[in-house]
Amino acid sequence: MVLITAPTAGTAQAEPSGAATEPDPSVINSSFENIESLLNDTPQSHPSTQRWKESEGPATTATESSEGPPSEPVENAAAVPQEEPLDSGPSLDEPDPSPIDATTSSSAINYGLVLGGSALGLAMALGVAGFLILRSADRPTEVAIETPATTSPPVVTEAESGGATGSETTDESISNIDESAASEIEKSSSFSENSKPDVDQNVAPELITEPSSDANESHELDTTPTPIPHEGELAKTDEFSSGDEEAANNSQIDLADDGLAGFSRWLQSPESFGPNTNTTESSTTTTAAPRRQTAKPIIQPTRPLPTPVDIDQRLNDEIVALEFRQTTLSNALRTLSDYSTIPITITPDALGRRNLSAGKLVSLRVVEPTTVAEVLDKLLAPMRLAYHTEDGQIWVTTIPTSKKKLVEMEHEVGDLCSGDARKTAFFFDWLTGFVAPDSWESRGGQGSGEAQDTKLKIIQDDLVHYQILVLCERLRIARGLPIRSRIKPEFIDLTRKSEQLSEGQRPISLRIWRESNLNALAAEIERVAEVHVLVDWQALHHAGWSPRDTMRFICQDEPLDSALQSLLAPMGLDYRVVDSSTLQITSAMACANSHEIEFYRLRDRTTFRQLSQQIMEQVGIDRFQPQGTGIITFDNPSGCLIVSLSPPDHEIVQTILGDAVE
Repeated sequence: MVLITAPTAGTAQAEPSGAATEPDPSVINSSFENIESLLNDTPQSHPSTQRWKESEGPATTATESSEGPPSEPVENAAAVPQEEPLDSGPSLDEPDPSPIDATTSSSAINYGLVLGGSALGLAMALGVAGFLILRSADRPTEVAIETPATTSPPVVTEAESGGATGSETTDESISNIDESAASEIEKSSSFSENSKPDVDQNVAPELITEPSSDANESHELDTTPTPIPHEGELAKTDEFSSGDEEAANNSQIDLADDGLAGFSRWLQSPESFGPNTNTTESSTTTTAAPRRQTAKPIIQPTRPLPTPVDIDQRLNDEIVALEFRQTTLSNALRTLSDYSTIPITITPDALGRRNLSAGKLVSLRVVEPTTVAEVLDKLLAPMRLAYHTEDGQIWVTTIPTSKKKLVEMEHEVGDLCSGDARKTAFFFDWLTGFVAPDSWESRGGQGSGEAQDTKLKIIQDDLVHYQILVLCERLRIARGLPIRSRIKPEFIDLTRKSEQLSEGQRPISLRIWRESNLNALAAEIERVAEVHVLVDWQALHHAGWSPRDTMRFICQDEPLDSALQSLLAPMGLDYRVVDSSTLQITSAMACANSHEIEFYRLRDRTTFRQLSQQIMEQVGIDRFQPQGTGIITFDNPSGCLIVSLSPPDHEIVQTILGDAVE
């Protein structure tokens, strides 16, 4: 760093050493000679001029010391060398110049000032006019974009060459997948848990099938074709956006609509319906997505994407010593995230697959130097969880999913299909529309399956198998049938997600005075609200946030939902309810593109067609097209309207149904 210092008094520039500090004696003498002439009021030529003329040559510069009394007047001044005048006036041989006309000089100066002031005023006027013109032509800082009517990205799976082999029938449970890779991870002798695993951990082959059952019920799934809107009611939709999620999240407001809702958006920004006037250079041409109506505008502030972490280097960071003593799993992973700066996301379905919650208590003691990667392995292996890295982040999931392996499993659905093979085949087609629709071969994915008598033989990602199991168990509960697994009740509760979190919640107060990151805020919310808080760091990354960003937040006696909205909405974030004790912070865009399956039990079964039509018109009929993600089905045995839509769309559905549901 270069330090630049200003000159001080001691370093001020000195005058040239050759400058005379005392006037020349001859000059002083000449001044005395002039006094006599002035007193006598008689004209006399300038003595110095006469002396210069009489001298033989130019005078040399005097550098005599100023000390001592002044010299006496000298009569023969011409013989004394004189100092040359400093000014650059006329030559000594020429007559003195005429005096300067003060009036002419003052007029010229005034004229110059007037011209300069006029020019300055004209420049200022032009600048103000230009600013006003540009301001009137500028677009607002928030632009309207459309939310693509797609589900959340499907789980990426890549089957190994040759596929899966072998199968074995075991007791049905949600944790019957073999994770033989868990044995490859060295178990630390210092790891201890006071409680036994939440689910059985029997080692089984990689391909597991669910046990068959001879129990068949008289109930059956009576599905209704999707209501076809009347001609003219289909909303005109633009071509689906081809931009990626990163480009979509760099926009500022998402207000998707259809029908008359488009007029509301036009009132806010008429230009949004015309050609794209954004001057930002982009290699991707983005077109408007299908319009639909959402419960509320989704504010997505423009933020640059965070710099990805060098994850390989951070995983090798050394940890000298560490101890988790009866710490929740979520807090333990937050600690590792803060230490390594790696965003760590816990997949909610992975916890459900292992019948765990984010509040699972773990203990781990490390007394010898180790790395972040080794600590993660030792922490997750006893729960039969693992992690994989992607885009500079860590995902905590099940072992098969972490290895991107497909799993083959048989699901017994005879009780849901009345033991009819034909209905089983229909049930399989119905199931693929509700569970991870983009992950099946029919829509470009890798998942496949077929109906075999009263079973569904499916090859899919491990977490998709869990979602299938959850839907079947919820359907059994709706129909009053006994469930077939040991899954935790809160994971298959039919209570609507928006109501699960609000039940039993008391107002909370948060006082985060110092700048804190989102991990610290999530831990404080867990402590105050007594809920488990997960963070989807991949979605937050596309919204411009990382664990390194800090913020402050204060609220006083506010409901949990209101406090979360006050914290997250200005950041372009939102949250979704996982179960009655867990929520996940995500981006508003990701929340709008996700889908949740809700069961609405109708009071009058004969109204389901009319209600379905109203839902489609309000949410947007384009969402229910063959390539859309919205599905509405009426289950006759249970009297439930089963709807798959995003959380914001479910708010619209609840408003439409109102008192029509129990």
